[in-house]
Amino acid sequence: MKSKRWGWLAAAAVTGMAFWILARRRKQRGIRRVNRGVRVLVVGAGVVGSTYASRFAARGMDVTILARGERLDDIDTYGLMQQDLITQRRHWSAVRVLGQVEPPQSPQDEYDLIIVAVRHAQTLDAMSSIEPLVANTPVVVMQNNPSGAQRLCEAIEDRSMMMAFPATGGYVENGVVYSLPLWFGRTFLGESDGQPSQRLGQTARILRRAGIRVNVVPRIQDWLVTHAAVIAVLAGCVYHNGGRLARLTRRPREMQRYWDALSEALDVLRQDRIPITPSRYEQDIQRPLWRRTARMFVLGQIPAASAVVDRHLAAAPEEMLALYRSLIERADRVGHPAPHLRSLEAHFTE
Repeated sequence: MKSKRWGWLAAAAVTGMAFWILARRRKQRGIRRVNRGVRVLVVGAGVVGSTYASRFAARGMDVTILARGERLDDIDTYGLMQQDLITQRRHWSAVRVLGQVEPPQSPQDEYDLIIVAVRHAQTLDAMSSIEPLVANTPVVVMQNNPSGAQRLCEAIEDRSMMMAFPATGGYVENGVVYSLPLWFGRTFLGESDGQPSQRLGQTARILRRAGIRVNVVPRIQDWLVTHAAVIAVLAGCVYHNGGRLARLTRRPREMQRYWDALSEALDVLRQDRIPITPSRYEQDIQRPLWRRTARMFVLGQIPAASAVVDRHLAAAPEEMLALYRSLIERADRVGHPAPHLRSLEAHFTE
C-alpha cells in the first residue's frame, strides 16, 4: 500500500511539473509574440550593450546593434554570443548589426528605444552617430557617469536626459561576451532633471517586458556621480593589489586604506553639494570597521563576484582612470586635501 501511495504521489508531482513547464512555455511564447512589435537600437557592442541586446532578442524584440571594428565583424559573421557567468549557459542571438544608422524612411523603420551603452568618454561621439534618430526616439545613456548630464542634454538639445546604470558586468573574450545575467541585479533608471516623464515610463515598460528588473531613481545624476566615486576608489585599491579583489579584502591594512580613501571621496562629494545617493554608502562608512571589512571579505572570496570585478577593471583601465581624475578634479575644486585618495593615483598607471 505504501509503495502504491508513493507511486501516485510521484505521478502527481511529475504531472504537476509538466503542466507548470507547459504553462511557462506558453507564457514565454505570449510575451515574445507581444514583443515582436518593439524595435530597439543598442549603440555599443561591449559587455553592457551585448548583454541587453541578447536579452531583448530572447524576449522576441527586434534588435539592432550599432557596432564598430572587430565587434562589428564578429557579430556580422557569427551572430551575438553571450555566456552567463553564473549558469555557464551560452546564448546565440540573431540580431541586426550596423556600422552606421540612416534616417528612418517610414514609421515602420523607427525605433521604440535607443540604448547608448558606451564608455563615458565615447558618449558624445555615440550621440552624434544617432543624431538622425534622437528627435523622435527615447534615448537612454547607460554607463558610469561622473560628470552629470549637462553636455548630454546639449547634444540632444533637451532640458533632460534619460540616464541609467546597467545590471551587468563582465568581459569579452574571443568574440564571446561573458557577463552576469540581468536578473542578478537591477537597472537603475531616471531622468536627469528628476522629473517623471512619458518616455521614462515607456522605457521602464520595455525593459520590464524583457524580464529586466528596473528601479526608477528620481536623483539619477547624484546616484551615478556617487557610484562613479565609489568605483574609482575601489579600482585604485584593487590595482594596488595586483588587480585582484580577493587579495585586497584579505589584507587588513589595504582595507583600512580603502575605507580611508572612500571616506575622503564621499567628503569631496558632500563639499561639492552632491547628495550621497543611495544613503547606504553613508551608513556603511559609519558602521564598525570590522563589520564592513568582513562584508567586503565575503564578497572578495566569492569566485564569480571577484572574477567579474577583476576582469572588468583589467579591461577598462582608461575608464577607471577617467573616473578617478574626475573625482580628483572635484577635490581640487572644493579644496579638499584628500591625502589617502590622492595616494591612489600611481596605481592607475602601473
